[in-house]
Amino acid sequence: MKTPAEVAQAVHDLYVRRELCQDLEYLVREDSSIREEIIDEYVYMLDDKRFEELQEYARKELKGDL
Repeated sequence: MKTPAEVAQAVHDLYVRRELCQDLEYLVREDSSIREEIIDEYVYMLDDKRFEELQEYARKELKGDL
């Protein structure tokens, strides 16, 4: 079981990460080159399993759009 301090730290970390997500969403709307850079880096950092999962997800979503 986590201590109250560990729980507080986890909540804080989650808040900071959410803030970064919001900041990145804003930046992506303003400059598409940032979006490309973030996606490139994200895909590069994926392990094989997660890469395959996202690849399958993208295929299914793209088929639905046709």
